[in-house]
Amino acid sequence: MQLITKDNNYRRINELLEKILDKTVKRKHGISQEQPIFMGDDKPITWTELKESETGTTWSQGNTTLTALFKDNQGGFPRFI
Repeated sequence: MQLITKDNNYRRINELLEKILDKTVKRKHGISQEQPIFMGDDKPITWTELKESETGTTWSQGNTTLTALFKDNQGGFPRFI
């Protein structure tokens, strides 16, 4: 890809990809937003927020409580009560 980019005087590899993909794929790319796993106090709680929180952090809404029981670099283990 670097040789093709250089031979065609493209400034960057992304420019080459845009030229190639433009000829083969015609579709709109949308931005996907992470879906919440829980609504706590009118605020959506996502997997990313669960992963970044401290173990033992709790969020509540009504009679339901979410507690971060375990987390690591791959994700977390929530408990719903």
